[in-house]
Amino acid sequence: MRLYYVIENDEFKGVEYRDDIVLLSSDKTYIETTYDEYVKLLEGNDELYYDVGSKTVKGRKFVFTEEIHNQLIDSLKAQLLEDGFIYPDKLKTKHQQKCRDKDLSYLGNAIASMEDSSTPSVKWYFNNGDMVELTLEEIKGLRGMVAIFLNAVFGVEAELKSQEPTKELTLKDFKDKVDKVSTVKCYRDE
Repeated sequence: MRLYYVIENDEFKGVEYRDDIVLLSSDKTYIETTYDEYVKLLEGNDELYYDVGSKTVKGRKFVFTEEIHNQLIDSLKAQLLEDGFIYPDKLKTKHQQKCRDKDLSYLGNAIASMEDSSTPSVKWYFNNGDMVELTLEEIKGLRGMVAIFLNAVFGVEAELKSQEPTKELTLKDFKDKVDKVSTVKCYRDE
């Protein structure tokens, strides 16, 4: 059996051991190699790729760039806003308030509707399936908590993006930093 690099559409797809091979395959190209050459190429490299110009398989180290660092932070921020924060009602029951765009829109619409119609209270549905009757003042208080929370999240985001790129950053780290600077605490599934 022989070892081959498998190239498809000018992309490295892996390696295959083959007894026989059809070298005229229209969708795949096979480049013969040895196990030792393959292992040597893997050592010290994070990925292999096919270099179209030299028609060889090469290795490269993964570089955690500032752009990738910022994409990671944006992704963690989106998850943090999806998780939201803890809203304690007047009975000190804790509720999960998400902070996605649609949640913020619903909140603004509820306040505007209550003000326009002089409705004394509204049923507000939190993420975890519970409902609480909130007065206009209480729902405005919830909106104030949203503002505090978002300010903390965006402040931590700016701080993280100004730091040296690190791929070790986790959602827990992001939430810990927000909780440290905010009176409104992140919701956690713990």
